[in-house]
Amino acid sequence: MSLSSRTLVRDTARLLGANTLTRSIGILALVAYARMLSPADLAALPVFLILGAFTTIPFNLGLYPTLMREVPRLLLGNDEEALGMIRTVVRTVGGGVLVAGVAYLAFAPAIAKTYFGTASSAWLVRWMVAGTVARGWDEVVTFVLRATREYQLLASKKVVSELSQPAFALPLTAWLGIRGLLIGQTLGLAAGVAWAAWGARRYLFHRARPLPLGPLARRSRPYYLEGFLFFLTQQGDQALVGALLSPVALAAYFIARRIPDALGLILYSVEEVMGSTLSRATVDGPETLARAFRTMALVVATFVLPATALAASLGTAYVSFMGRANYAFAVPAVVLLTLSTIPQGGITITSQVALALGHPSDRLKITATFAGLLLAFTVITTRLGVNAVATARATAIVCAAGAGFWLTRSFRPKVPWPDIGRVVLPTILLAVTTVGLQTIGGNLWLVPASALAGCGVFFGTSYLLLSAQERKVLLGQREPPL
Repeated sequence: MSLSSRTLVRDTARLLGANTLTRSIGILALVAYARMLSPADLAALPVFLILGAFTTIPFNLGLYPTLMREVPRLLLGNDEEALGMIRTVVRTVGGGVLVAGVAYLAFAPAIAKTYFGTASSAWLVRWMVAGTVARGWDEVVTFVLRATREYQLLASKKVVSELSQPAFALPLTAWLGIRGLLIGQTLGLAAGVAWAAWGARRYLFHRARPLPLGPLARRSRPYYLEGFLFFLTQQGDQALVGALLSPVALAAYFIARRIPDALGLILYSVEEVMGSTLSRATVDGPETLARAFRTMALVVATFVLPATALAASLGTAYVSFMGRANYAFAVPAVVLLTLSTIPQGGITITSQVALALGHPSDRLKITATFAGLLLAFTVITTRLGVNAVATARATAIVCAAGAGFWLTRSFRPKVPWPDIGRVVLPTILLAVTTVGLQTIGGNLWLVPASALAGCGVFFGTSYLLLSAQERKVLLGQREPPL
């Protein structure tokens, strides 16, 4: 069955809706955490996320991208081999997550000294271990759902997990402080894993002979190094801020990263669909592939540009809600990191094209460029404070985006720049409207009204500038022209 633009837009919109809802709730919960905890206590949350993200890195052996690249094709004609590959990946990475949890227990004093300044805070690291294991397993089932294109189940898993975490954590934080926050996060993650595992039982528990790990790991070798580099791109700057600056600085930088990370979920929604979709589209020929790429590129631009402009326009208000007295110095970092989401969209597009259409080393080159520049720039600027680190991250993203477009030029379908350009003017008017109304009003309670007015200007202008045919393409009701 051939892929259609309607299917692509539906799958992306389903994940986008789930991600937008859950991250919005997460940011509201963070506002509550920031007001309930001191900056020093709040610093435990980014440390928890850093440790959780690292649980799978040493043990995934690069298997995730291979899963994404091969399973969508295998499910079309070789179901048993697809299930065997899934079984091997789940056993290998899931077992490694347990090993990582044991290592965190053993090295808790050293981790505490690095991030909290004293080994006596090892108890706090030990409270994180169960949650880091749950987060690792959450990542495993997420990649299984992405590879099998079970997007509806993936969206529902996100909702269950991301709603459960604040539902448990908020009352427990009020009762137990930072311990309650960690317990609540763990319970919410476990709920999401259980929901996904039950929904995906056909893939996870079906009797199937696992594929030999050796050949699979050898094919995945270029992606293994990429996994470490990708961890650096996501957590490296925060890890260095935590290790080299104070817990208060780490809490402020973590808050500054929440908005661009939330916007990153827009890109993640596309990423969850794009790689496996382009891989699947190669079966139907070059025309289907070109249309699939064009649709995904338009989706990225149509959502990322206005969402980024709106979020950057609300940066000052966001910090005020968090507690201006503690975090006002981080406003430039919030705005700069938010704007860097736009070139991040370029990295998303080129890296997924490289995954689906290029050699395994092609995506590695893009990720290596980003990680190398980020690490170098962050080391240079960390001592200058969180705003300097934000500048370093934004610069690395811009450079990596340019490198990605250059490296994929030989096999990437044509980018629809003229269509993307039509979104620019409405985006500028959105930002001008939102910032202008906030300047005139000067009251936090009027912020939602200014945001709604900016969105109204964007949609009204877009309606006037886009033709009926172009609107149908973006809604998945019409195939884009080649």
